[in-house]
Amino acid sequence: MSNTFYFELNPQKVNFSLNYLQSLIQYELGSDYELKISLFEKQFGGHFYIDKKSSRGVEVFLHERKFFVMKLNILANEADYLICEKMLSVLVKKFDLEIHLDEEDLILDSEQLIKDYFQPEKIQHNRKIESDVIIKLILRARNNIRFDCVNNPVYFGMDFVELLEKKNATDEQTIVLFDQIMHKLQWELPNYIKPSPAVISRKDKSKEYKIRMMFKDYDYILNDYEYLLIGDTGNDEIVFINNDDLKQIINELNLPWQRPDGFTVISTKLNQTDWNKFVEAAKKLNRQKEIDEPIRFMFEVTDVFRLNKVDVLLGKGNIPLFEGKIRCGNIQLDVTPAYGNTEDTLNNLSFQIKKGTANKSMIGKIFMEE
Repeated sequence: MSNTFYFELNPQKVNFSLNYLQSLIQYELGSDYELKISLFEKQFGGHFYIDKKSSRGVEVFLHERKFFVMKLNILANEADYLICEKMLSVLVKKFDLEIHLDEEDLILDSEQLIKDYFQPEKIQHNRKIESDVIIKLILRARNNIRFDCVNNPVYFGMDFVELLEKKNATDEQTIVLFDQIMHKLQWELPNYIKPSPAVISRKDKSKEYKIRMMFKDYDYILNDYEYLLIGDTGNDEIVFINNDDLKQIINELNLPWQRPDGFTVISTKLNQTDWNKFVEAAKKLNRQKEIDEPIRFMFEVTDVFRLNKVDVLLGKGNIPLFEGKIRCGNIQLDVTPAYGNTEDTLNNLSFQIKKGTANKSMIGKIFMEE
């Protein structure tokens, strides 16, 4: 049975905000659960999730301005099913709406559908089918499959399949392992820096790559990138590695870094000796040539930088401090101008980068151009 439910829009029946819907579902859930919603930026809709419990949440959105759609994603956990059940019940009973399983197929008895669909044995059956499908897809691709979740993406790949084989896991145990890994990555990660993405492009602009940066003196949650830019290399050499390279280095150097799924790495800062070994191993695998001399950075984030080897926290201010260029190795950015507080110029800076504004958070290392 489908995990997507459609409700035909009727102005006389459907007249509510998502926040109002959230309050109605929260009432149904009771005080033991805290329901939250992450709204979409560019369209009506969002993800409903239970704080500290959901894995993928429940997605709601409009379809062709004709249907209000509710989607329970594959690998949803029990908390997500609970949201889905309560939301369907509210929409059917409170707003007198009828459930469609697609744009044409109308369910004549919506209340009976809800009762049948959310029987524990039915939920377990659906989850078994989903887990079997995911494992088959992994075996076919021999690679990671990414799932976007409430807080962080989760990657299941051959490492996960090997874990199942090692444990000789039953169907029920497989579902539990899916849940445990997804829960850890949503709710149990340490409060480490998540380097924000930058996009670099080839000179001919034929391809763009998502990169993240890491430096010696920080603890990181590393995921969701095509290349990792290694800073603090001891010279101006630009070093790019991919996720497979990072995992290879971790194994070779026996680094005490955790790998909670098929891609994510939880890295802790290294002493100078171990960092030097890490950098040298990364240099041997350097993939800069694959990127073909990147010429443009489009920062989504700006947080802690170093300016002339002084730690700087970028923030808000209105006093012009400098104009010029910023470079990271041989990658150079125009800055025009920079602003900050005159009383605390090296601790509170903000700046604009041409073709965009740096207005969130990211780790980097910058120097004033001579």
